[in-house]
Amino acid sequence: MLIILIKFLLPAILLFYFLQRILDKKDSKSKSTLVLLITSLVFNTALAQNYNNSLIPYPERDGFSVSNWLAYYVFGEDHFGHWNSDLFKTGYEISINVSMTLLVIYIVCLIFERRKLSKG
Repeated sequence: MLIILIKFLLPAILLFYFLQRILDKKDSKSKSTLVLLITSLVFNTALAQNYNNSLIPYPERDGFSVSNWLAYYVFGEDHFGHWNSDLFKTGYEISINVSMTLLVIYIVCLIFERRKLSKG
């Protein structure tokens, strides 16, 4: 499950650094965090849809499958052995935790930037 977390965090850190470099310095931390939060929510929605599809039994279904390309990016083909409902649930729970953490970081960045603006 560490691989799933790394697949979320490494692109997020790189995107945050890239956005810090191109945005203006005055309020770039909150803007960068907002972009990461929106991206995380898109992944969260894709993983929720994938997990939900894994819970619906189909008589013609031979096994589990990944239902969208974002979930395929996270789970891959052979990284975890066999796909199962528990794997999809774990990936979805990790994405929820990442989104909630980014939301808290975004709120903290907004508070500090507002304080900095009011003082200076």
